[in-house]
Parts: sequence; structure tokens; C-alpha cells
Amino acid sequence: MRKNAMESLVLLLRGFMLVFRATPFLMPVIVGLSLIGALEPLASLWIMKLMVDRLVKLASAGSFLGVTVLFRSAEFVGLATLMAMQLAVWIGGRAIGGVRDFCFTAARGKFELYVQSKIMRKCADLDLAFFENSNNLDQLERALRGSSMSAWNLLWMFISLAQTSITLLSYIAVLWTLHWLAPVVVLLTTAPQMFSAAHYSNQRWQTWSNKAGESRLRHYIGWIMGDKDCAKEIKLFGLSDYLIERHRYFSQKHFDEELENEKRSEIIEFLVGSLSNLGTISLWTFVITRAAFASITPGDAMLYLGSIDSARGQLVALFSGSGRMYEDILFLSEFFTLMDRDPDTIDGALTGMSGPGSPRWGTLEAPMKIEHGIELKNVSFQYPGSEELILNDVSMFIPANKSVALVGKNGAGKTTLVKLLVRLYDPTVGEILVDGHNLKEYDLHSLRKMFSVVFQDYLTYYLTLRENIGFGDVERVHDSAQIEWAAKQAGAEGIAEKLPLKYETYLARHYGVEGSADLSGGEWQKVALARGFMREAPAIILDEPTASLDAFAEAEIYEQLEGLAKDRLSVIISHRFSTVKVAGLIMVLDKGKIVEQGTHDELIAAGGLYSEMYNTQADRYK
Repeated sequence: MRKNAMESLVLLLRGFMLVFRATPFLMPVIVGLSLIGALEPLASLWIMKLMVDRLVKLASAGSFLGVTVLFRSAEFVGLATLMAMQLAVWIGGRAIGGVRDFCFTAARGKFELYVQSKIMRKCADLDLAFFENSNNLDQLERALRGSSMSAWNLLWMFISLAQTSITLLSYIAVLWTLHWLAPVVVLLTTAPQMFSAAHYSNQRWQTWSNKAGESRLRHYIGWIMGDKDCAKEIKLFGLSDYLIERHRYFSQKHFDEELENEKRSEIIEFLVGSLSNLGTISLWTFVITRAAFASITPGDAMLYLGSIDSARGQLVALFSGSGRMYEDILFLSEFFTLMDRDPDTIDGALTGMSGPGSPRWGTLEAPMKIEHGIELKNVSFQYPGSEELILNDVSMFIPANKSVALVGKNGAGKTTLVKLLVRLYDPTVGEILVDGHNLKEYDLHSLRKMFSVVFQDYLTYYLTLRENIGFGDVERVHDSAQIEWAAKQAGAEGIAEKLPLKYETYLARHYGVEGSADLSGGEWQKVALARGFMREAPAIILDEPTASLDAFAEAEIYEQLEGLAKDRLSVIISHRFSTVKVAGLIMVLDKGKIVEQGTHDELIAAGGLYSEMYNTQADRYK
């Protein structure tokens, strides 16, 4: 994706503004010190020129003057003064560079934190639909890997190029006094390197951009090879060699493309670099000829020779830096593309009551107690990019103050239904009402606080036990009494008792945090349940809440749940019919439709799908 000049300029300015917003006080200091430091090379070269000329005069005078008179001569005093000036330039330059580098390190840390925070905030603002699209994940990968470094490199490169430009202009001014064609020759013989650098910067970025998906896969394989939870299965099935080979294949494919680009780049660099060398030699010949005929002094000759070589070096740095700057602009474009994504334009994003473009949620505060219930009216749903209806014209009523169980075969749409209830997605067709109000009328944050949810694919946060439970109601994450209460309801209080730091124990021994510990699968499920119980919400939704628990722990959990569900709306999804049969109302989903509903006894008597599934499971215990 090649950028035109105007697009590149806009991205450049946005990159600068991004850095200055993150470090408004440090960056002016860094820029100012860098520009002052740009004059050091010419100052040193000019002092050296004056020293050479005085040294020539001093050498000539030394043949006729005694040593004592020589050391007292104006030429010697002037030479000593120049040496002192050179020392001051060196010390001053080193001091300026040290202060600048210190400020640079401080600013870099601030900037990286600023950019990472913006990306995390953007991720928080995007709907779930964004994260279930592979193209979006590729874009996020490019933004995460290219954003902070690219923007920072862009500014640092700009500062370096500004410093280089000032130094270059000073050398050009010197060469102009030699002959007006001298700077022209340097420019014309070095310019091809600029176009070469820009071209191959674009090539490198294109390779990186096209391989974002493979890069994610390569990093994933590397991650699972070192993950403790994956290690047992990898060893048991002997997957190591296979995964290593897969990782090697993707890595080698990536490196081969990089190597091919680098080979072409180096060949072109050799050719254009040789042209630049020819230009330098021609100008050196001109200077040496003039010095040989005494048209210029030895000091002038040294100044011109040094300026020619330095000007060429500065031009090469300017052109190659411009190429890297262009490359960083391309990388940075991914960050701004992500930042500019309008949540309304994402396929599958939440929409307002009046459709796309209207406010995505209302201002109505969700009730702290559901009086009547939740109703689905003719709800159909298909995931973005898919034509398959996961839910098909579902109409159902979940009454308040009653436990409801959802059962069905795998893929029937049970978990999808939960996602619609908590408004992670909106129905493709139809509407969902809470106490007669469409979900879209409620403030989204208020609506989601109305539900305590435990999904079957719950997260295991490698943080403290306190945080793992407290995240269920993050505003009370430091409320020890509430956390202990939630743990007790889920049967997780015994977990805290055996941990070295109780609720402050990090549940990630492999991170090497002092006093950390690991949990079993059943213990993690209890922690996830405690997280769900943490919020005293008017509705509880549990998706396979006891899949990893033994029969005794399961019985204990449901005994606690009976008390918790009193005066609340509760929905349980489970394949264990011993759990389901005690629900006040059972709804059976099949192929996206509600095909049966009633009590356990009613559904058994009906002899339909529920009865078939129940008897199939019961037969295994006979």
C-alpha cells in the first residue's frame, strides 16, 4: 500500500502530534538540544582548518626563531587557544548529547505507555464482532507490533534528519565557496540512494503487512510450545517435532522473502553507492589540484576535503533516513487506521433503535430488580460474514424470580442466545425486551451490570486470586468482605486458605512471582463461579458452570445457587440433566429454534427431544 506525498505528510504530522501529546515537556528539550548539536561537526572541522593554517605558519617561523620565542609567538598562542576551543566543543557536545539521550529515554517510556493505553482503550470500545473477524485481528496485530515503535522512530528519525539537514547545509555553504558546482555534484551523485531507500522501504512494509496472519500463527506456535497448560498434551501426543517444523516453515518462508528483498536492495545500494564514490573522487581531485597550485591553503584543502566526504555522508544519512521514515509512516498508518475505525461501520456492530448511525445505546438505567422478565420476539441471528442462522425466529419469555434451564445439542445456539441477552451482539432480526423495554433503550454499561455471567470458556487471569474474583464487580475489587462472600458461595474459600498469600497470591507460578501458585481445572472453575457471584445482579446466567467439578462439588454449588437465585432471574445452560431437571422451566433449543418448553415431568411425558436426550444420558448410569 504505497502512500502518496499528501497522505505521507498527513501521517507524518499526526505522528508528531501523537508524540508531542504524550511528552509535551520533554520533546521540545530534545529537539532544541539536537539542533544545537548539529553544529558541532562543522565547528570542529573549522577549528581544525584554522589549526592547520596556524601550524603551517608556525612551522615556517620555527626555522628562524628560537624555542623560547616560538612558544611566546602569536601563532603558538593562537594555536593553543584553538585547541582549548576544540576541547570545549567536544566537552559541550558530549554534555548536550548526554542530556538529550537522558530526556530521550524518559520520553520513550512515557510515549510507549501512552500508545499502548490508546490501543487498549480502542480495543475496549470495539464490539465483540471486531474480534471475531480474522481481517480485523490481522489489522490489530499490525497496529500492536508497528505502532509505538514506528511513531517513536518517526519522531527520532525526524529529529536526526533535522540535525543532519542543518549539518549538511553548513557543509554545502563551505563547498559553495570552493565552487558552486561542488554541492551540485555531491547532490546529483548521491540522490539515487534516496529513491532506492524509499522503494525498498515500501517493499519491506508490504512483505510485513501481507504476512500479518502468518506472523500471528508463528507467534502462537512459539507460545504454545512454552505454555505450561499446553505442555502435557504436546508431550503426550509427541507434537513437539511437528510444531517445531511448522514454526520453522512459517519462519523460513518469512525470512526467505526478507532475504530476497535484502539481496535486491544491496545490489542497488552497491551501484548507486559507487556512483556517489565517483562524484567524491572527482571533487577531491579538484581540491588537490588547487592546493598543489597554491590556490588554497593546506587548511582550506583539509576543510574542503572533509566537507566533501562529510556532505556525502550526511546526504546518505538523509536519504536512507528518509527511506526509513517512509517505512515508519507505512507502519504508523496501521495504528491510525485502527484508531480511526468507527465502531458503527464494523460488520456485526451494535446498532441503535433507528438502525446504523443512531446512538448505539440509550440513556435508560437498567433496573436493579427485574419485575416481569426478559422476552425475545421473533429473534433471528447470524454471525457477521456467515449466512447460517444460528437462531431462527425464536420467541420466548424468561420469567423473573424463576430458574430457567436451556438445553440442546452442541451448536444449537445456547451460548449465542446468552451473548444476545447481555448485548454482546444485537439480533439480526427481532428484538429483546427487559420489562417491556428494548435492550437498545438501556445504557449499555448499566445493562451489562444487570447480569452476572459465567461462560463455559471462562478466563483464567494470571493475576491475584483477589483480582480473579473481584473482576466480577471491579468497583469492589478491594472489598475483602464481598470477595470472601463470593468465594464461599462458589466453594472457593478453601482455595484461598491453602494459598501462601491467601487472596493476594498470584495464580501463575510460571511467571516467577514470589509466593505464586497454580490451580487445578476444578479450582479454576470455582474461581470463575465466584467471579460470577461477586456482582449482586438481578439476573444470573451460568453456561456449563460445573463442567469441571465432581459430583459433590456440583451438588454443593447448586445448593448455594438456589439461595442466590431467590428473587432473581436465573438461566442455566447445562448438558447434565441431573442439574437441569430441578429448574422451574426448561427450554429446548434445536437448530436455532425453541422446539419444546415446560417442566422436567412435562417434557418427559411429551416424549420429544428432551426426553430422548435425558434417557440417553440416564442409560449410561444403568
